[in-house]
Amino acid sequence: MKRVWTVFVMTALLMLCSCGQASQPVESLPPQQELSDGFALSEESSDLTIAVGEFVLHYPAMWEDRLIVHSEKNGAVFFAEIDEHDPLQLFEITFDSDDNNVGSIGDRAVSVLIEEPEFDDTWVEGEISAYHAMQEDINYVFDQMKADYGFRFN
Repeated sequence: MKRVWTVFVMTALLMLCSCGQASQPVESLPPQQELSDGFALSEESSDLTIAVGEFVLHYPAMWEDRLIVHSEKNGAVFFAEIDEHDPLQLFEITFDSDDNNVGSIGDRAVSVLIEEPEFDDTWVEGEISAYHAMQEDINYVFDQMKADYGFRFN
């Protein structure tokens, strides 16, 4: 019951935070403060921004201390680093791949890979819940891609 309540609260907060945000073209993004892990924190919003080729992806800044992103020209892999555990992959977003296609931006395919990790007995319930909350924020990434670039699900 506690996990369901946590997921409900996180989803409600996500919905409240994403309502009413205006889209911005890439050229007019607000000033950014560089962070050491390959992403930046926007000074005018509570988003982390991740450059992926010609696109800029947004992820909630509340996870700044727990997020690792490996970004390349055609995609990015998002990892959670929770407490003393090794980083675990949250999801991977790629552009122009035929595998795991979930939608498109114009004529460019957008693919996603999400694999559920196996948590060993050193993980406690709160850590697992934090991992799942971070993984669910892929919806935030999609919402911002829709607002910024017209992303559409298949």
